[in-house]
Amino acid sequence: MFTVHWRILKNEGMRRLFIGLLVLLLSLEIKAQSSSLPIDSIYQLIKSKSVYRKTVDWNRVDQAFQNKVDSAKNQEDTLKAFVFVFKQLHDVHSAIYYKNQYFGHYKGVDQQTAEKIKPLLDRSTAQAGKMKAAFLANHFGYILIPTIQAFGEQINSYAQAIGDSLCKLHSSHTKGYIIDLRLNGGGNLYPMLAGLSAFLGNSQVGGEVDESGRMVRTWQTKNGNFYQGDYQQTNVKAYCKLDLSRMPVVVLLSSVTRSSGQATAVAFKGRSKTYFIGESTAEGYTTSNNYIQLRSDLALNLATEYIADRKGNVYKVLVRPDLELKGKDNFDQLMQDAKVKAAFDWLNKNIR
Repeated sequence: MFTVHWRILKNEGMRRLFIGLLVLLLSLEIKAQSSSLPIDSIYQLIKSKSVYRKTVDWNRVDQAFQNKVDSAKNQEDTLKAFVFVFKQLHDVHSAIYYKNQYFGHYKGVDQQTAEKIKPLLDRSTAQAGKMKAAFLANHFGYILIPTIQAFGEQINSYAQAIGDSLCKLHSSHTKGYIIDLRLNGGGNLYPMLAGLSAFLGNSQVGGEVDESGRMVRTWQTKNGNFYQGDYQQTNVKAYCKLDLSRMPVVVLLSSVTRSSGQATAVAFKGRSKTYFIGESTAEGYTTSNNYIQLRSDLALNLATEYIADRKGNVYKVLVRPDLELKGKDNFDQLMQDAKVKAAFDWLNKNIR
């Protein structure tokens, strides 16, 4: 870096020469900044690993991407070239994180839809990490599983908290449960499924499949913990051993349920005595993502597989409810919530 004192450049020719030199130096500096990013490595990872990679004409995308990189004036412009690639793939779930900045493709919605979902989005953000458990209508348990962003030991802490909440909530009077995923905007799947494993039993509850439908990894719950393939992802020591695998359950969904919230819902698909009420989930987030730390300041979160339920059904876009019921949510007064009341109706008909 250098500083120029303009008063010494009295000759107009010298000024023009200096300006030309300065432009050249800045151009070289920009090129150096852009080249410091592992552009080719990131691009090849997307091109070879994206679950959507077979949906585009790569010859066309290659050329357009290179044109954007060549015309980039700074690193932000270079990273926006990858946003273009995600857009061509119709991939809203992948992103690049660079120095606390997010570079991903967001599929916009019309103003009417935006105004409709804003209250849910705002509440989802405010509710993140805050579970809620209650006993409703004398014999139904209710548990809200929000967005859970968890890393390291936090994963076990959240899983433990969910399991412990169920232990405190359950009694001989409990005849069924409502699992509310309406405010679940994603995060970490492991504590969600480990915490809810009492409902799922010791079994395979889903998995991840590649673009051809081949199972890549299975999901299992066993002894209160979550396993991805053969790898145990949680270590929970519940102080009670509940078996709620035969208990009637209603799962509530909304249009802002996405990512691991959707995966949690899928884990309940195919479970006996289970019913889904609400709205179809957000589109495009039903993928398993591979988080690749490229450098301390640079990471790629790439959608590499679709999620599938225990019966092998693949969810490529969204998760649909059994009973579609739009709006009329009332999280402050659950007994006045239309979806909760619909859940009561179904549970009352399916009490064993």
